[in-house]
Amino acid sequence: MVVELEKIPNLQRQLELQEQITGELTVQRDTLLETVKVQKEQVDLAKEALKSQQDLAKLQDENCKKQIEAAQPSFWSRLGTHITAAGVGGIIAAVLVLVL
Repeated sequence: MVVELEKIPNLQRQLELQEQITGELTVQRDTLLETVKVQKEQVDLAKEALKSQQDLAKLQDENCKKQIEAAQPSFWSRLGTHITAAGVGGIIAAVLVLVL
């Protein structure tokens, strides 16, 4: 019985320490939960930024392709140039044949 009475102050001190540790752990847990929440928000924002960047890159790619297509002469334009060149060449050949 005496031994048990001597343990009471030690047990009370241990209880106080456990309560203090529990309080500190609760604060740490709350801090970690808030950190996780903020990091999730950052991940969501990063995902949105990445999607926007991908959409922008896709639009830029399409725009570049359209500019390349617009810069190249069309089939009919090239055909007209070749026919004109052939016609001029034919006229020059005819003139040379008549002159000689």
